[in-house]
Amino acid sequence: MKKLLLLCITLLLTTTAQEFNTGNVYIKVTNAGATLFGSPNRQNLQIVRISPLISGAFGEVFDYLKDADSVEAASTEPSPQFGQYHVKSLFDNSYSFAPPAYEVELNVYGWTLGAYAISHYNITNIDSFAYDSKFGFEVLPIIDNHYGYEKIEYDYEGEYIRIFKDSLSTFVGMKFLNTDLNSLYVVEWDTAYNRSDSLLYASLFVDSITDFYESEELGSVLFPSITPHFTNPGEGYDVYIAIAVGDSKAQLDSNISIAVSRYNSMTTSVDKDEQLPNQVVLMQNYPNPFNPSTNIKFTIPNVGNESFSSLRLVVYDVLGREIETLVNGTKMPGTYEVVFDASNLASGIYYYQLTAGNFVQTKKMMVVK
Repeated sequence: MKKLLLLCITLLLTTTAQEFNTGNVYIKVTNAGATLFGSPNRQNLQIVRISPLISGAFGEVFDYLKDADSVEAASTEPSPQFGQYHVKSLFDNSYSFAPPAYEVELNVYGWTLGAYAISHYNITNIDSFAYDSKFGFEVLPIIDNHYGYEKIEYDYEGEYIRIFKDSLSTFVGMKFLNTDLNSLYVVEWDTAYNRSDSLLYASLFVDSITDFYESEELGSVLFPSITPHFTNPGEGYDVYIAIAVGDSKAQLDSNISIAVSRYNSMTTSVDKDEQLPNQVVLMQNYPNPFNPSTNIKFTIPNVGNESFSSLRLVVYDVLGREIETLVNGTKMPGTYEVVFDASNLASGIYYYQLTAGNFVQTKKMMVVK
């Protein structure tokens, strides 16, 4: 029964979704906001569905099965602001029109050969009532394309959820990036687990963390959630998560750390009172030489508080071939820092070039392995 149901879900994802493949992870996002995660491709799935759960009044939950429907069809962004891959979806409760009423914008970003992706959820209360809402997920694992017998651990040191079967299986990790995990509840899958709002609501409000769970034949369902947010009508909040894979715990730890660095680069705050130079400045990367990652800083001048809409930061090899676009889009005045991960590159000289309007500057860096 479970295999039939999840096959139906997978077919739905195939027909109403947008996808990308970084070379190490495969992402598919549906019109109704579910994410499917595979590694290294769609033939080797790891999570058959990650979908939001959002509470309303007591016993009420916005969920994928009974409520979510498309506002704008899932689409692929041709010029991602972050990374090289970007799919997005906008959805709300219009499948059921049952309370609570939320609109959710989902943006998922990927980087070439990155063994991780970053998902950004913007949640807006479109109801006529204020809610002290709790946000979380339904997560249905299918490690290495097989249901059941997975182990779930919470890594207190790395503050992330780890899912695997044994030392030879793929290791999958999930981490909240801009907030802390408040609870993690895990149950055995059955056909009735998500049939009523009351069950899903209770799963969000367990208020404890299951730090180890080993599933049986049919597999598990995870309910990670965060601390409640009070939202008036028209108000909202943001949730960022990282999803990563590795061939071992150590490799997964490393990929989670790289994803955290990517997130920090994406969300670098701009201090409006900062004394900025009157021209664009590209700084030398640090450390240099480096292995496997380095930091690159640049500053956008405060010239009438105008943004630079054509800003690009690109890495090239010695033959002038483009390796990775680190920044592509509009930036307001401020100092920014991005992380360049060279894990999949050979030792040697590389160049990074910043273009902002008429400004072009190139600097050299060295990968040593």
